[in-house]
Amino acid sequence: MIVNIRGTSGTGKSTLVRTALEMLRPFVTEHHIPGRRQPYYYTAERPGRASIAVVGGYACECGGCDTIKTRPETFELIRRLHVDGHHVVFEGLLLSQESNYIIGLHRDGLPVTAIDIELPLDVCIGAVNERRRRKNPAAPPVNPKGTTDKYRQGKNARAKMVAAGMSVVLVTSREAAWDALKELLGL
Repeated sequence: MIVNIRGTSGTGKSTLVRTALEMLRPFVTEHHIPGRRQPYYYTAERPGRASIAVVGGYACECGGCDTIKTRPETFELIRRLHVDGHHVVFEGLLLSQESNYIIGLHRDGLPVTAIDIELPLDVCIGAVNERRRRKNPAAPPVNPKGTTDKYRQGKNARAKMVAAGMSVVLVTSREAAWDALKELLGL
């Protein structure tokens, strides 16, 4: 199983993955590569259960695949981890706006499912502003145009994935996203 967690800025994609990593903590191993400070990916080898790999680093607040240099590198890693027998979880804002690489996984016959988190735009913008204030209390509010554009691009990407016959689970709350991830991975 390959699970792509999708959504615009502020939907809680990274927080969702961090929650899963925390739940799996006793079994988690960080994997590093030369020249990179934070983990490249994580694996969780659970006794008697399928292992799980999480792509990207989560040392900073915004993590995941956005911490990997290129999309081809990201998808090569996803494929390798899947071939190695792991369930693979990945997310990233940039990947939420694009669909071609993910559809490519599906067209190659890999078992990929997307969990697409769609929250009201004002909730997303509020979460982005809250994150900015935690980093810098004097930071001005985010320009909503960028988040609005990403939101629209994410919806277009979802429509392309559905049209390609991919499995897409649309959720409208962070709790529903957590429930969907737990069910898909057997957490």
